[in-house]
Amino acid sequence: MHQDVAELPEPPQYFLPLPPSVFGWIQESLKNSGPSAPFPYIPGVTEQIKNLVLVFAALTSPVQKNLSLSSVLSGVPENHVTKGLDEILTDLPKTSVSLKVVMLLTKLGVTTKDLGTWPPGAAAVVRDVMSRCQEHPPPEWTGAAYKLVGRRDLVILCNGAQNAKKVSMTLPALQEGATKHVPPYKEADDGFDQLDHEMLRLRFSKDQRISEVCKMLQSSVPVNISIQQRPDVSDHEFIEEQERHLYTLSIRTMALPLGRGMFTLQTYSPIITETLPVPKLCLTGRVPSRNTTVDMLHIDVPPNMNMWPLFHNGVSAGLRISKSATDIDSSWIAYNKPRTINNVDATLEHAGFLLGLGLNGHLAKLSTMAVHDYLLKNHELTSVGLLLGIAASKRGSMDLGGTKLMSIHIEALLPPTSTELDVHSSVRVASVMGLGLLYAESGHRHMAEILLGEIGHPPGPEMDHCIDRESYALASGLALGFIMLGKGSHSCGLSDLPMADQLYHYMTGGHVQPNSIHQERYKFPCYQIREGSSVNIDVTSPGATLALGLMFFNTGNATVADHMSPPNTRYSLDTVRPDFLLLRTLSKGLILWSKVCPKKEWVEHHLPAIITQYAFSEKPMEDNIDYETMGQAYCNILAGACFCLGLKFAGSANKDAFETLHYYTKLFLSIQRKPVSEQAGKNTIESCLIVTVLSLALVMAGTGNLTVLRICRYLRSRVSQAFTYVLYGSHMALHMAVGFFYICTLWFPHGSTHGCRITVPWWRQAGAEHKCLLCRFNGLCVLSKVPYTQQ
Repeated sequence: MHQDVAELPEPPQYFLPLPPSVFGWIQESLKNSGPSAPFPYIPGVTEQIKNLVLVFAALTSPVQKNLSLSSVLSGVPENHVTKGLDEILTDLPKTSVSLKVVMLLTKLGVTTKDLGTWPPGAAAVVRDVMSRCQEHPPPEWTGAAYKLVGRRDLVILCNGAQNAKKVSMTLPALQEGATKHVPPYKEADDGFDQLDHEMLRLRFSKDQRISEVCKMLQSSVPVNISIQQRPDVSDHEFIEEQERHLYTLSIRTMALPLGRGMFTLQTYSPIITETLPVPKLCLTGRVPSRNTTVDMLHIDVPPNMNMWPLFHNGVSAGLRISKSATDIDSSWIAYNKPRTINNVDATLEHAGFLLGLGLNGHLAKLSTMAVHDYLLKNHELTSVGLLLGIAASKRGSMDLGGTKLMSIHIEALLPPTSTELDVHSSVRVASVMGLGLLYAESGHRHMAEILLGEIGHPPGPEMDHCIDRESYALASGLALGFIMLGKGSHSCGLSDLPMADQLYHYMTGGHVQPNSIHQERYKFPCYQIREGSSVNIDVTSPGATLALGLMFFNTGNATVADHMSPPNTRYSLDTVRPDFLLLRTLSKGLILWSKVCPKKEWVEHHLPAIITQYAFSEKPMEDNIDYETMGQAYCNILAGACFCLGLKFAGSANKDAFETLHYYTKLFLSIQRKPVSEQAGKNTIESCLIVTVLSLALVMAGTGNLTVLRICRYLRSRVSQAFTYVLYGSHMALHMAVGFFYICTLWFPHGSTHGCRITVPWWRQAGAEHKCLLCRFNGLCVLSKVPYTQQ
């Protein structure tokens, strides 16, 4: 036994009599600011200890000091030194200890899995040092270093850059004579070429939602016509069937630009020597199997069907321009004018382009001569875009020049002996809204009094003021609400003006009260419209309702809020149009803003008991109950409350608000599929559904939520003949919703407290009814891209 022990080989001379302690060595290194003695190392055996010792040697030594292998490890034979180990220690960065440690770990091949096998106390120190590099890692690091500090997003970019280099190295290998496939439409034509795709890849790295949104909002390529010809259909009939299907798809295509404008908001800095590219609004189709095009030549379509869509396409292009863009002046704006006078489409798009520039604040630099040249052409939509754009650029400033510009188009602001001007009805509506933007939140008495009278503007004299009356009254109410926003009835200088009483009179009806503003001007009756001695609440009620809601915004006035409550008896319900209940519920929420709660109980407490009892009854038995009125009132009240929730929690990603609005979205969808939906009419349910979806998108604005995207993708797919109730208004609201919940994704992180707020949830379902649709104001929602607050 003793003989066998004597024959054992002696330990190496550099081994101490006592076993070495790595924890003791680390403790001594921390005390002495560096390794005081080399630590024993057996090559090929104690590899983990070698890595641990080298890391703590770099961690405890001064950052400027070069480490040598012999001062850290002992027992390494000179002929067995790991190749490059000395170079690793000498080539470490000398700017930061944390950078030094991370680079050493990377060169040693240590991964996060290896760190998990280290002693917890030592690993915790190393992880703390690595976390200091996580926020601002150097751009020259490798993918392994980024992965080590937990920046997997940068690993993806790093790998993508390496793949791009490989691809670029293989491109010269192509033969010079080889033909290249040139796509029929360049990506630069779709309006998404200036997006920060790398940033979007960081935000949404695990799916293709951004590509899906771009595909949904693209209007520059022909749509696919994929219907099959039945055996009993002749070729001529099949061509007409294809064109009717194309018309259905074109209604959806015409509603795309506003959503694209919100999605690409302020993402482009123009080059002053070049014109702004405007994506094409393509209303043609393509048959993929035959690769032939389809145009609407054999069917009847509404005249000027694409007038407002082209205007919105120009607005979308103008919204792309960043607010921080420089050198946007009259010369560059004039440089973007259409080259030919007869190019009608380009003229309409340029009119919208002016509004888009104004919404981003660039029309404030437009010279007086340029304004005169635009107005001199007397082009309806150009004047609309110009007036609204200037008002938006100077909103809240009470600018004298802007006031004069609006006043010459508003008859009530002109002297009684002034020359009558031939002003388009749309221009009058835009001027009234522009006046409200210029004097927003000012409480200006004279302007408020003028706009109060304009809500009840009678038809006439003679043939004047007979068209667009609903739009004019609603615009006047909104403008009055902007001026008196949150002022209540006790605003300074307005105590003697019975504004709230007059607005309530316009909302509920009654005998026409004498108005001093219109008394002299309208002595002669209208030759086309005879209204009698009562207020036409179909014209005045929407504007007056919203004006009251904005005027008493967040005041908590219980009296005015009670006036907005829905009727609770069968008789009183018959005296109110059901769609007006949506606006009344919304206005009540604006007045009681601080009491808005993201719960189903808050939404449903707006419903009177009689409506809850009889709405969508499975077995309607009572003959004296108007079940249609009950169903329509039920839908509109819920939609108004949901829209108020959307405005209150816009951009907050509030979980309770999201779940509540998601519940009512599914509720409207389920009602629409049931036979009982005929009690309210599918058009009514569709209008309330898209208002709820828009509210849901407002709450999730900037988050790119997949649930909302799936809902919008399903709803926009309803383009067949079975969905006759899905028309232009539905598609416009849906694409606005898509733009809303992806707006600001380039600027603000998930859960950001930024969002967008709009005012009027009013969508006419008829594609040709643009005059009542308030198409002029659909782009104004970007003005309220403001920080979200709970107040």
